[in-house]
Amino acid sequence: MANRITPQDLSARIKTKHFDREKESLIESFKHIEQFSYHAAHELKTPLTIIQGEAELLLRKERSKQEYQQALKIVMEESQRVLKTVDDLLLLTKLGYQPQVFEFEQFDFIEFFSEIVEQNRLLAANKGIGIRTNLQSPPLLIKGDRLHLRRLFFNIISNAIKFTPEGGCVDIHIEHGHGKIISFISDTGPGIAPENLGRIFEEFYRADKNTPGSGLGLHIAHTIARLHQGKIQVDSKLGVGSTFKIILPYFNHTIEF
Repeated sequence: MANRITPQDLSARIKTKHFDREKESLIESFKHIEQFSYHAAHELKTPLTIIQGEAELLLRKERSKQEYQQALKIVMEESQRVLKTVDDLLLLTKLGYQPQVFEFEQFDFIEFFSEIVEQNRLLAANKGIGIRTNLQSPPLLIKGDRLHLRRLFFNIISNAIKFTPEGGCVDIHIEHGHGKIISFISDTGPGIAPENLGRIFEEFYRADKNTPGSGLGLHIAHTIARLHQGKIQVDSKLGVGSTFKIILPYFNHTIEF
């Protein structure tokens, strides 16, 4: 089968029966790789071009101390953007082809999630944004990878903070039942247009091209949720805000390893 041909194993062979269908699947896979490579190169090229431009300006003639400091600040910001994009690309590669990077363990989700919320409360306060929470719940045991789930929730909460205007508020609460934990993260930002809702989890997708970022954060969050047998849903209304619902399985008893 064509879908068995991977970068790690090119030895699989396509049977002549249903050849056309298998060939189409293989072609689509290579198209995806081509598009991914194009977008990755584009995301890296922009900040590198800015860094190069700033360096060339500084080298043309002597500059004032303030001009050097401003240029170095821009270089630092763009370098951080490159490093963030590279980190995201490396993580996506691991998630796609190295599932062993996940270290699943049993832990209390409420304690874990509450700590993440408190860490983001300071970031929100620095922007003049409040965080309202309702995390009252008995311990809820989940089996997951702390590091990657932490990244998932940081991505979603930091997005909510980023898109909420100063003086606004981010609401965070949880519900549970029928073996599912639902974490609700709501912002009072501009909202997402209906035509963009179906694409926000795509690789490199950004509805607003002027918004900083690589367009990988939500895709990574979605991938992590899926690999935990969970999912992310979004409700949004323009001019009102968005609510992200992260749904994960939990256990009301001790898991035997």
